[in-house]
Amino acid sequence: MAMRRWRGSGPATRRDPKSKLGLAVQALAFAMTFAAHRRVPPTPALSETALRWTGVILAWGSTAVALQAVQVLGRHWSLEARLLPGHRLVREGPYAHVRHPIYAALLGLMLGTGLNLTPWWVLALAVAVYVVGTRVRVRVEEGLLRREFGDEYAGYVAEVPALLPRPWPRRDSRRL
Repeated sequence: MAMRRWRGSGPATRRDPKSKLGLAVQALAFAMTFAAHRRVPPTPALSETALRWTGVILAWGSTAVALQAVQVLGRHWSLEARLLPGHRLVREGPYAHVRHPIYAALLGLMLGTGLNLTPWWVLALAVAVYVVGTRVRVRVEEGLLRREFGDEYAGYVAEVPALLPRPWPRRDSRRL
């Protein structure tokens, strides 16, 4: 499925291959997470067991969010930043809470996996690398979306955070 989407699911009206650089940096972060393994004693302490279960729950929950976001995007989903003919601005499902739920979910997946496998200092470095790659991809994608949707996208940016959902509803400043 990913390889089919890499090539695209049809002729794009606009595309920006610079997003592939961000994808490569994100992949490097995942490689770091999987390459370094921390030692766990044969009978781990309760805190270690709790940390590992937290990682499992975070990884599974993040995977569910990513799959839901891909399903909501449908034919618009791609590994490369692009717009298709008739592209629409998706604001439902996970996109009602964050503008880039797949990137947020992949971060959660990497953290959840890292809590089980990776030394903390390697995981911290991998998170920093992932954030750099994500910033590249977000800039490229948002540039395309701003050019395509103008004020509609500007309103979406003002209402919905990029990666982390707000723990409380946004206050409407017009009502104050």
